[in-house]
Amino acid sequence: MLKKYNLIANVVHDGKPEEGIYKVFVQRKSDELWYEMQDLHVGEVLPQVVALSGAYLQIYEQHVLQVPES
Repeated sequence: MLKKYNLIANVVHDGKPEEGIYKVFVQRKSDELWYEMQDLHVGEVLPQVVALSGAYLQIYEQHVLQVPES
């Protein structure tokens, strides 16, 4: 049994620790596109933007792969 993990969300904090904003990058499973959300603003972003953003918290989805026995 093999396990694979895919990043599905990346939470980012911009600003000083005692202030600033949070935004989240989320992957929509149906079309595998990434979206940036901040308050009421939602917009599509390239996967490269997600990869370059500093992570405060990352959320992964686990997939269990069955390996056929020999």
